[in-house]
Amino acid sequence: MSASIEVRHPERTRARRRHWGGPVVGGFYLSMARVHLGLVAADPETYRFFPLYPLTARALDVVTPGATRVALVILANLCALGFAVLVHRLVMHETGDAETARRAAWFACIAPPAFVMVWGYAEPLFLLLSVAAFLMLRTNRFALAGLFGALAALTRPLGVVIAIPAAVEAGRGFRTANLRSRVERRSTSQSPSASAGHSTQK
Repeated sequence: MSASIEVRHPERTRARRRHWGGPVVGGFYLSMARVHLGLVAADPETYRFFPLYPLTARALDVVTPGATRVALVILANLCALGFAVLVHRLVMHETGDAETARRAAWFACIAPPAFVMVWGYAEPLFLLLSVAAFLMLRTNRFALAGLFGALAALTRPLGVVIAIPAAVEAGRGFRTANLRSRVERRSTSQSPSASAGHSTQK
């Protein structure tokens, strides 16, 4: 079985041998961005790699110069910048202190694990969407919070965890909310779980 896969899908085989795909671009993400997801998903190891990041990179590849790996890295760097901006906005909303917000954004960028935010991995997109979901929750924009939470769950397996704080925030003021707000609050807490379930069936 594995021998036939190696013959029919040499790109997938090379990606598997690289495992994480080298120091800059994840091999599985590169394969998912280049070929049909169904071919890559045949390998059980790919279930840890959710589809939103490579699909977004594939769309970006249309307008970016160079190979697909260039689009993956550009996307990661753009998302890392957006992540820092949203961290600043979220902390400003919570504390009202510009200095604290500035430090939070800097610490988010210079923490030791932050090196992956400039490589071709899904973490920058996941962090961007996660912080966006939290910002929407804290500003009572539940429809957008549900959207960003669902997209985060399509990016990384841990995205499903956003359903927990979403349920907590949605529960605040639920009894006094109008019908439209109640519907949005319920859907917000369920969106990450639904998206994560869909991703595992790719």
